[in-house]
Amino acid sequence: MILLKQLLHAQLLMFLYSVRRQMQSIERLGYKRLFRWFVDMEMDDAVWVPTVCSKNRERWIEGKARPRMWRLIIAIEARVC
Repeated sequence: MILLKQLLHAQLLMFLYSVRRQMQSIERLGYKRLFRWFVDMEMDDAVWVPTVCSKNRERWIEGKARPRMWRLIIAIEARVC
């Protein structure tokens, strides 16, 4: 299972680095240390399976995880500010 925080960070990397497809983003997690660090993955952690990542993202978009997402964003914002 992919943590919501990791999924949000992976989506942010896609936007920041103009990665067009989720599959490309997941591939980059396999060999870019910066991506792994930002998503909070250890070097020996397995790279996500694209279908699992898509399912988790769909669940997040549908709203089942939305309240958790906002709590996470507020917590991150409180630490930064």
